[in-house]
Amino acid sequence: MRSWPPRSAAVRAAVLALTLAAAGCGHLSAPRWPWQHSSAPAPANATTPAHVFDISGPGPVSFPQYWKRNTLVVDLSSASGSGSITLKPSAGVWPIRLAFRVTPGAIGELEVRADQRTTLPITPSGGQPIDLQVAPGVYTPYSAQLTVAWGPVRTAAAVSVHADTLIRGARHAHRRALRVQVLRGERAAPDASGVEADEAG
Repeated sequence: MRSWPPRSAAVRAAVLALTLAAAGCGHLSAPRWPWQHSSAPAPANATTPAHVFDISGPGPVSFPQYWKRNTLVVDLSSASGSGSITLKPSAGVWPIRLAFRVTPGAIGELEVRADQRTTLPITPSGGQPIDLQVAPGVYTPYSAQLTVAWGPVRTAAAVSVHADTLIRGARHAHRRALRVQVLRGERAAPDASGVEADEAG
């Protein structure tokens, strides 16, 4: 009978032990690492009540605020006709993303003003409220307040009349006399620092 060297017997015993251990743990699932598994996604319409803005306006104002993932949604779905509100952050901190929930058909357009102005048109069809995202840059962390106004859609005729008035005014600008009042002793622009007076010879 042939005998195996002691080293190979130890190797065989180790391989046999690993095989039995692997077969015994075969019913278990793979190890779970924290970075491999994400939490279950929240439903798209899930909202969490919040109070980020102090909202003021003419008359009693009650527009709920919600967190929808990382976007603060101000619910204007009860607004109709024309109106406006002013939003100021209650803790002095602005949300990174902001949206307004409106009902199509109840409002024609939404105008948002802070550091910049933007107009968000609303489609008249559809009955379910929709969320309108405010573009980045309309407000900054240093904005004092944000004004939101809503009303009917401005027709192209109203915009055209306003544009015609501006063009007509610019067209005749060269005919308008400039009214400059020159006070005694003044011969230069009102900010005449560093300008020497002419001496009569």
